Amino acid sequence: MNWKVKASLLSTALLSCTFSLSAQETSGVITYETMSRMSGEFSGRIMMRAGGSEAVTMEMPDVITTNQVFTFNGIFGKLANEQGSFSSFPMGAVPAGGRQTVIINAAPASGGASAGSARPSANGAGQGLPQFPFTNATYIDLSKKQFLQVVETTGEKKEAWFAAEPFKAAEDFKEADKTKKIAGFNCKKATAKLKDETFTIWYTTEIPLTFSPINGLVPPAGGFVLSAESSSRSFVAKKVEMKPVQPGEVMPPATADKVETTELANKRRQLMEKFHNEQIQKQQQ
Repeated sequence: MNWKVKASLLSTALLSCTFSLSAQETSGVITYETMSRMSGEFSGRIMMRAGGSEAVTMEMPDVITTNQVFTFNGIFGKLANEQGSFSSFPMGAVPAGGRQTVIINAAPASGGASAGSARPSANGAGQGLPQFPFTNATYIDLSKKQFLQVVETTGEKKEAWFAAEPFKAAEDFKEADKTKKIAGFNCKKATAKLKDETFTIWYTTEIPLTFSPINGLVPPAGGFVLSAESSSRSFVAKKVEMKPVQPGEVMPPATADKVETTELANKRRQLMEKFHNEQIQKQQQ
């Protein structure tokens, strides 16, 4: 092997190491403002009842705006609803089939507080609602390019499972000759399709990672999506703060067992059925 070939290989290796190190040193927190337009099948009213108090009816809005926070350290990331966000409410409680009313019999809020006065959390605790028997969390394995859906029980017997879903490149991805800045980063415009939705995407290569808050809209050649908008929903980065992030903030539970997506859905369903039956028994006592 001559010196020119050796030099070329060494240069390639150094560039590879530099990029890898750069990705590992890239960490921070991104706040996305998310918008969802509620279609007819998901619209309705929610009636909340805390203990023996009178029921309070809450109309579901046509448009729900929330914040999602993506915390990452270059190797792992975690995508979560911002604390106190409306989307923390268990949306699965709303049935399909037009504008309907759902009645939720909730236990009184802890500490003597009135229902809804405490800060909400992802599993209902502190909202005057009974605490769900599990939490859902979305982690991102940035090195393996996978979304990790994690279910973890909240009772005395702690159990956790996760299912992995590979990054899905955007289909019908078309670059546009337009750029703009989002949260201080230069972004390129593109359009793509996800099922029956057409999205306008703005992504940057100034963050040396590949990521999209919507799996199925990952730029095929790599890039970090800071905005994705369709006629029915959107994710737009409003704040990007590059700062150190500890591994414990973004890594899934080490005790979680890997299962298939269908098995994870079954475990979630079984936990909810058990929870529902227990609530009925408490009401009958």
